[in-house]
Amino acid sequence: MTEKAWPFLIGRGRDAGYRAVVVPEFMAEAASTNALTAATGPVDGPLPSGAACVRELHGLDVGPISVVYRSFSPHGGDYGLDDEGELSDGFGRRIRVTEGLVVRRSAARGAPLEICVADLERVHAEVAGAYRDFWELDQAYVRRTAGAIALGDHRSAAVRLVATEPWRRERERQPGTGSLRPFYAGADREAPPRRSTVRRISLATAAAAVVAGIVFAAVLLTRAPHTGPVPPRPRPAATACGPASCVSQNSDVTMDRCRAPGPDAGCGVGSARREGR
Repeated sequence: MTEKAWPFLIGRGRDAGYRAVVVPEFMAEAASTNALTAATGPVDGPLPSGAACVRELHGLDVGPISVVYRSFSPHGGDYGLDDEGELSDGFGRRIRVTEGLVVRRSAARGAPLEICVADLERVHAEVAGAYRDFWELDQAYVRRTAGAIALGDHRSAAVRLVATEPWRRERERQPGTGSLRPFYAGADREAPPRRSTVRRISLATAAAAVVAGIVFAAVLLTRAPHTGPVPPRPRPAATACGPASCVSQNSDVTMDRCRAPGPDAGCGVGSARREGR
């Protein structure tokens, strides 16, 4: 029985960011496309000549699948573009493109997955026109889907498959519902915040407002004018008696007679006259 596979291509344009340009027709739904993009990122280190990566994807609604892919920096001639040199984006950075195929089964189970060089060449021929349009249209390009092709052209050399760690879509439990929701890693869109998170943020904001109000009230109290009873002003101290006259501080009254001078002598009470009279 001939095995089928679906081509795909992921890359970027002059200004358009890294995205799926061609996806298998059964993975056109956004969640599956995001999973494919996340699972086929660049590998650590260069691959040997004539080799390709193989990776299993689990937890998708379309079932377990295996992807065979290779990443490279293309030249314009690889896709029939006028620019024959190495492609770069608007900032002068080299373009990376990932081409590959998807098989709807686990590569580690059942019959061994056999991919030939001719299979990858056919994948390239299937997606080349789409990438050429993507390069020309950039942001205006609309993602395309690809149908299945038959594998097993054993007239060419076999591709050495380098297995990478399986990719799995995790699921998080919805609070209070007991249901599971998908969580996509990598290139997926940001999920909306959970209700519990929104509630915690609201409570924290309200608490901060209360604390700010208390601090503001304390500042006003410390700056308010004194409204209590006014303390009595102390009486001015009297000067000691001199041999001729005694003058009270802060007063224009001159005392004519004083008590006898001594350690505790003070101003006597006698006749007084206003200075200047």
